[in-house]
Amino acid sequence: MTMNSIHLDLLLLQALDKFVKKLNLDVNVPKLQDLYGYSPEYFMEKLSIARSIAVELFRRYRLTWWDVFIESDIGKERLLIAKEINVDRRDRVLDVGCGRGYFTYALSRYSRCIVGIDLMNSGGRRGWWDHFNKALILLGIKQWVSGIRANGSKMPFNDEYFNLAAMVHSMRNFKGEEELIRTLREMKRVVRNGGYVVIVENLPVSLDLKQYLHLKLHNIRVHVLGDELPYPDTNELLGMVNYVGFRDIEISIIDHGLNATPAIYYTSPSNSKFNKDLFDNYIETVKIIRLYGEASTPIVIIKATV
Repeated sequence: MTMNSIHLDLLLLQALDKFVKKLNLDVNVPKLQDLYGYSPEYFMEKLSIARSIAVELFRRYRLTWWDVFIESDIGKERLLIAKEINVDRRDRVLDVGCGRGYFTYALSRYSRCIVGIDLMNSGGRRGWWDHFNKALILLGIKQWVSGIRANGSKMPFNDEYFNLAAMVHSMRNFKGEEELIRTLREMKRVVRNGGYVVIVENLPVSLDLKQYLHLKLHNIRVHVLGDELPYPDTNELLGMVNYVGFRDIEISIIDHGLNATPAIYYTSPSNSKFNKDLFDNYIETVKIIRLYGEASTPIVIIKATV
């Protein structure tokens, strides 16, 4: 493990504890659940410990980064989504708003031609493409996957180039409905006739305590940090899809019961958008998550025919 990718390193915090239990080892490992609400410096300190433990596990038990990906809730959910939408090995697939690349990596188990696009490397995401490309090498999929820094609402691809274009857990990162509609139009343009555009996003509903905690923490983030949108409901999504003008639309709602979109972030009480009640709410929520964990809310999958 001489090369590291922060995108894959984060999965260690979900997978290491499971490996330790399966191997019946007496090792205390850092867990993602325990790090909610702590500073970025503390988070990176614990991540460094997780990396050191992983080096030994990789050496002694021949674990691979695919083992980590598959064992993590994030990787597990992305693989389930890729299977659900029936990606074919011969399909050219576009992952719009690929972010850290988790769905892009999952697609490589089913297709041999995947392109991820995102506007990473701006703001607090500097170096993300470097870590994206390192992850491709560590997972052994660089020959099938490429990443391009591009705007989803103005894509550098010819008409009907792809068989399928997907937007998985990335709608929340757009500026608003107008930009989303422009991006959906572009996705429709670059997909061949008879191909599919797929949208996957969490819904603003909770079925248990862990999902309630996730939704509560996400909504605080929307208000305080303003870097993500609220989760849309199914009718909002359908309204945008119908407005763009697709033919047949399939809808499925699935509850995987996984912490597949962790709502972990740090913010300080000095943030101007924090009042005392809201900050106390944030602190109370992260404390409960450290005790019980969190789980992503159910997802809606919309598969629209071009």
